[in-house]
Amino acid sequence: MSHLLKYEEWETSTGWKCGDLQDLGKGSNYWWLPARMLQMTPANYLKWVIENFKPDEVYHSDDYSLVGWSWKSQNKMRVFKNKLNALARQYNFMIC
Repeated sequence: MSHLLKYEEWETSTGWKCGDLQDLGKGSNYWWLPARMLQMTPANYLKWVIENFKPDEVYHSDDYSLVGWSWKSQNKMRVFKNKLNALARQYNFMIC
């Protein structure tokens, strides 16, 4: 069943993170989904996140199939989360 992309937030030992948790088994939290929504290449999306939202940590697997980031500040993470949620509503970006 498809749904509107909607990021939620949580805290881990490395900081604040966010993602779409509605249907993890079907890939609702793939890191590259917002890139598709914004019609960016994955590389340009990563650059956009780093330059505009300044995560404190960025990590990835060797082949970049897994990429993630976190913030020490919940408020900074929320700026990113709220922006993606607003864009998902604007574009009516449905996933899964």
